[in-house]
Amino acid sequence: MAAAAACAAGLPPGILFAPEDEVAVGHYLLPRLLGWQLPIDGLILNDDPLSAPPQELLERNGRKEEAFFFAEGQARCGKGTRQKRTCAGGGWWEGQKTSAERDKLRIPGGGGKEAAWRKKALNFHCGGGAGGKKGSTGWVMHEYSVTAPEDLARSPLRLYHIRLSSFGRKQIGGMEVPRALGLPPGFLFAPEDGDVVAHYLLRRILGQPLPLDGLILDDDPLSARPWELLERNGCKDDAFFFAFGQAKSSKGSRQKRTCAGGGFWNGERTCADGKKLRVPGLGGAEVAWRKKSLSFQEDGEKGSTGWVMHEYAITAPDHLADSQLRLYRIRFSGHGKKRKRGDEDPCIDEAAPTAARRRVAEDALLDISTSQPSTQPICSSSMVITDADQHTTPGTVPANQDFTSGIAVDTSWDNFDIDELLRSIADWPSTDLCVLAAGTDQGAHLDADAASSSFFSQTVAAASQYNGVGIGLLTPSAPALYHGCMEPADSFFFTMPNQSYAAC
Repeated sequence: MAAAAACAAGLPPGILFAPEDEVAVGHYLLPRLLGWQLPIDGLILNDDPLSAPPQELLERNGRKEEAFFFAEGQARCGKGTRQKRTCAGGGWWEGQKTSAERDKLRIPGGGGKEAAWRKKALNFHCGGGAGGKKGSTGWVMHEYSVTAPEDLARSPLRLYHIRLSSFGRKQIGGMEVPRALGLPPGFLFAPEDGDVVAHYLLRRILGQPLPLDGLILDDDPLSARPWELLERNGCKDDAFFFAFGQAKSSKGSRQKRTCAGGGFWNGERTCADGKKLRVPGLGGAEVAWRKKSLSFQEDGEKGSTGWVMHEYAITAPDHLADSQLRLYRIRFSGHGKKRKRGDEDPCIDEAAPTAARRRVAEDALLDISTSQPSTQPICSSSMVITDADQHTTPGTVPANQDFTSGIAVDTSWDNFDIDELLRSIADWPSTDLCVLAAGTDQGAHLDADAASSSFFSQTVAAASQYNGVGIGLLTPSAPALYHGCMEPADSFFFTMPNQSYAAC
């Protein structure tokens, strides 16, 4: 998420620019194509993504790990539709695949006319050969372009989202910023703990104005069950509240946790205690704070309901700690009675929302080559090769062997469930990711780049090791629909006739 972009645009702390695909096209790329002024200046930069390797590009523009750019696509040979992907300074963007292709996006001010658009996903490679690096660097690029109507499709202007992959990182979703607060679409509120305390809770205790009024609501989290509380305040699955803590009894510091309407907040753990912040305007004094985490349980029922609450409080200095004002974040974690949790530490954010989990899936597939040594073949495997005369013969093909266009590899897939993949992908060890696929008895055409890729090598090994039994990622029948955000840069999703893709 582009926190630096939001900060550069003068937005409050904790506001992130993270538009969904259709928002990126409909509210940013299309208006730019139409010559309209964008709602916030400096949010999307103007720079050529091929003018430097991604890290240098972002540093040059004052960004760290993520940025959005407007730039014109460059034809590879001066004609045709293939795009140039080589960067000045070394390296190239590889693995161009269509990860989303849609139409019926209403053109702003177009009198009911609709536009079609396409999203492609690529990853960055530094180079190869002697002394060069092989495999993914972790940098990912999404390219958005308008493909219809013709007058807009003729423009070479593209919207690029370049970021350092988040595969393997902790994924914490954010609250969508209400449109009523005046920000355009595409913004989330997902502040770090320190920002929650310094810029919101502390200011409220001191009686200072908040960075964005109305972002944090005033309501008692014990006045209703969490889903009823959020619904009453016009929120969906995530909201922030100011409220006064209530002592359980007239003596002691234990807090009341029972909700009106039934249920209670259980499993109180201290996630942070005594952390200090130096806040300007307090004469150099340090502020200490505490964060606790709880989960909601219904009366008489076991297991988590999936609702999580974080409570922030000031613990020093004394004149601030005397205030009973607390800041609460209440959200639905994604877990629930349909998927029981074990004895987890509630201080850990239990699960990311669907969009974040899909993003993990994207990065897992794009970055899989980074988990393997680059100087040696990953594995070799026995598989069935179909020759030009359609005879099948068993053979052993090393992972680094080149293939010709006349050879097809037997890799039929079925029973693919993207939701099951997303639920389980965060738990897979990196060394076991090759069990994602297994071969059966139908052929799928394979290009030379895919054949030499490390991820393909793992796939072939899995087909041999599991004797054709595994999770399918490809259905060779036509037409085919692939449900997901993007394919891996190593061409793991093979190109086939009449295939289409469903976006996130």
